[in-house]
Amino acid sequence: MNGIDVSKYQGKIDWKTVKLSGVKCAIIRAGWGRTNTDSYFERNVQGCIENNIPFGVYWFIYGINETEAIANADKCHAVISQYRDEITMKVWCDFEYDTDANANKRGVVFDRNKRTSMVKAFCERMKSLGYEVGVYANPDYL
Repeated sequence: MNGIDVSKYQGKIDWKTVKLSGVKCAIIRAGWGRTNTDSYFERNVQGCIENNIPFGVYWFIYGINETEAIANADKCHAVISQYRDEITMKVWCDFEYDTDANANKRGVVFDRNKRTSMVKAFCERMKSLGYEVGVYANPDYL
């Protein structure tokens, strides 16, 4: 399926043009960390809804342990819950190099097991809140 990943970095998107181009779905960044909402999240959600483009969301997790991963999930839920019925695809846990870099700044170095436990904590929390979940990460992390 031809889909796109969007966030504030794509700026104002003409969703009608996106639909006409053959894009079949979108994964929209809702936010990151324990406090940050993507400033284009609602605009992108509305664009998908208005143009009948199926979409899911992703949350870029920042944290150093499972407790903070769960706090990321709670913030994600707070941001996306009003669109629960419109989200037709999964909620994705996004874990990338910048997650590691952020932890390193706080004196924490991740290994494979630590990354896995954080991703599991986020996903389990989102599942407990009623969402289908997935993992969105660099291939070498998977």
